[in-house]
Amino acid sequence: MVVRYFVGLVLTVIVFTFICFASGFGSNFALLFDVPSVLIVIIFPLIFQGIMNGWKNIGIAFSIISNKNVNKIVLLNAKVFFENYGKTIFSIAFITIILSFMAIMINRGNINVAMRWISANRPYITITSVLLYVGMINMVIIIPYKIIIKKKIMEIEN
Repeated sequence: MVVRYFVGLVLTVIVFTFICFASGFGSNFALLFDVPSVLIVIIFPLIFQGIMNGWKNIGIAFSIISNKNVNKIVLLNAKVFFENYGKTIFSIAFITIILSFMAIMINRGNINVAMRWISANRPYITITSVLLYVGMINMVIIIPYKIIIKKKIMEIEN
């Protein structure tokens, strides 16, 4: 199982490299690595999940592929972590994209131009605000409650 994982990982890196060269990045891989993006997509969701699931459970979840002696509870905890880690990444990315879009729209000119744009384009601001609120509600309410509920169900079952 560990070998399959690493073969898949290497294959993914090879395909990603091929796509980068084919799309014109060439040897400019540094353009793809942005520290704020890494913080937003990897570090912040991991911290959020560490608070919600516990740091020990995250370590156990990542060691599942190499550990042969696992029980059902450990596997269920790992499943809960990875399901919600994926959802957290997408939610944070969604919120970041919406906030960035709003910042770009507002910063197109000086404040007077931005205020006129907001007044003239109120439906667009409403759309982006609604999407922002959806992402935030997902991060603040839905994901944490789903984690807590799944953990309580696992406690009751065992």
